[in-house]
Amino acid sequence: MYGKHYESMYEGSMIGAGASIFAVWGYVIAKTRDGYVDLNPVLLAAILGMKRDEVANTLKCLQEPDPDSHCKEYEGARLVAHGGFTYYVPSHEYYRKLKNAADKREYNRIKQREYRERQKT
Repeated sequence: MYGKHYESMYEGSMIGAGASIFAVWGYVIAKTRDGYVDLNPVLLAAILGMKRDEVANTLKCLQEPDPDSHCKEYEGARLVAHGGFTYYVPSHEYYRKLKNAADKREYNRIKQREYRERQKT
């Protein structure tokens, strides 16, 4: 599966957060399904080439409130512990619904074609 990295991620309240935050967050974006993601620090450390403690600290940081975040749900926290290694990603639904410019153009092409076909009949 895949996830989309939006430029706002690099220009928003995470500016200067460090490479570990962006590495873990990129993994979260790619692996989140229906708003939930499993993040085992031992596995994630091996995948990303980080130390387990660094991953654990990064996960802790992503769970902290961020008053500058555009997503105000859960006080701006990017991850919410759900149990075990499972986390809820509050911003998942918002970003999943965003369409990029190419998606919008394709949608508009289809709708315009359907409209023209209806006009012919």
